[in-house]
Amino acid sequence: MASLPLRLVLLVSMATLIRSSSWLNFTGNSETIRELIQPLKLTCTFQISKNDSENDSQVLFMSIYHETKRVIASISKYQPVATSLYPSVTKVQGQIYHSNESKDSYLQVTWTHPKLSESGKYFCLAHAWNSTSQNSVFDADITVNVTKSSTNDLAVALSYLQDRLDKDGVDSIQISRASPTLPESCRDVISSEDRLVVTLASGLKVMCDTKTDGGGWIIFQRRINGKVDFYR
Repeated sequence: MASLPLRLVLLVSMATLIRSSSWLNFTGNSETIRELIQPLKLTCTFQISKNDSENDSQVLFMSIYHETKRVIASISKYQPVATSLYPSVTKVQGQIYHSNESKDSYLQVTWTHPKLSESGKYFCLAHAWNSTSQNSVFDADITVNVTKSSTNDLAVALSYLQDRLDKDGVDSIQISRASPTLPESCRDVISSEDRLVVTLASGLKVMCDTKTDGGGWIIFQRRINGKVDFYR
């Protein structure tokens, strides 16, 4: 929890943590996603109490983050536009409603072409206060498994695309290839593995400790004497 934004840590420290609350619903479109073929969509919804007005809560802040403590997206009462802190997220939606509007506040993130690194456990936090001025933090989690696509998966996807083109009467399509964005530092790396070697945008090859926020080792290789030295 120490690697979450300071403002969220302060809010949590002053509030009561409620896990697996019926008020907070965190769902995904599927528990198993095929890499680069199936979209991944996570939706966190804070359900208002329609029968108990005394305990009706007003949401102040919502966030979704990965088990590596990396915040994926957030939204607050004072910042109504949902924002994403993770570059691979394709779309972010969200809205925080006032308790008297009888609408459920929500935060939703979507990856159009998720990668294997999107696997793992995700958490949703919602900070709220009720009519008795009691502050609470609601917590829910979901586990997502992004699996490598097989040849059959690609064949099915191409067949579906061909059917769509035929239905829409399209004779040809233009295919573009997008180059992956390299991480600037280990802070931009999300993986279900404890440690992995990646190439940064600067060209340096580093070993990142994904369980430690911002952790990592830069590997220097000396070729003059044939030895390989490592510096942390």
